[in-house]
Amino acid sequence: MKKTAKATPTKEEAESDEKVRAYMLAAVDTLRGGKTEVLDALERISAYMKRHAPDRLLATQLLAVRKYLRSKRRGANLEAIWSWTDADIDAQKKLEPTKSLYEEAAKVQANFKKANPDYHLVLSPVRSLEAQVRLWGRNSTVGEAGAKLLAEMKEVLSSDQYPAAPTTAKSFDFAEALRQKKSLTGANKRCSRHVRSRARQGSRLRRDERDRHRGAHPLFRRSTDLEEGRVGRQARCCL
Repeated sequence: MKKTAKATPTKEEAESDEKVRAYMLAAVDTLRGGKTEVLDALERISAYMKRHAPDRLLATQLLAVRKYLRSKRRGANLEAIWSWTDADIDAQKKLEPTKSLYEEAAKVQANFKKANPDYHLVLSPVRSLEAQVRLWGRNSTVGEAGAKLLAEMKEVLSSDQYPAAPTTAKSFDFAEALRQKKSLTGANKRCSRHVRSRARQGSRLRRDERDRHRGAHPLFRRSTDLEEGRVGRQARCCL
């Protein structure tokens, strides 16, 4: 099936996008902490979306900024709870207490394997910042929520009360308007917080399709499934 090329934005549409982008960044600047982390996340979203869904880039960034503004309003310390990158995770595996936790988990896996030769105890990986960006970029519900939010914020900025260049006062007004906008989709409810969880690196036991139909325990997965590469990962939107 031949893909239809996306129409080139009109001058008005381009100017509207630029105004939203300017106010979005101004809203980030209203944060008292976590600005560097948020800007880094926006850059990662930009890099991914430019390759995979450029028409959704601004909408996805805007949705992420709203999430950060809401987290901050609830009193969250963005710097303290920020997700690790892949490099951070690799580094933490060599440090305490993470190193000891992985060693203990390996012992549990070995004991389980000894007692249950046909099954394997799976240790859930930590979801990195890069993985979260990919999951949001591929999630259709996030896309729908982002498009709706972008349209709503364009309507807000169409008011004469918002000049072309954000002022300090209007930056705070826009940040508050963005924070309060609600999505009619279930995207945000299904999004776990954009944080790392050291305590919840629990093991997940899963089962192949045949054993599920036979009524065996649903938390086991046969070793053959692991060897044949049939272990799947549950995708959730989580920025």
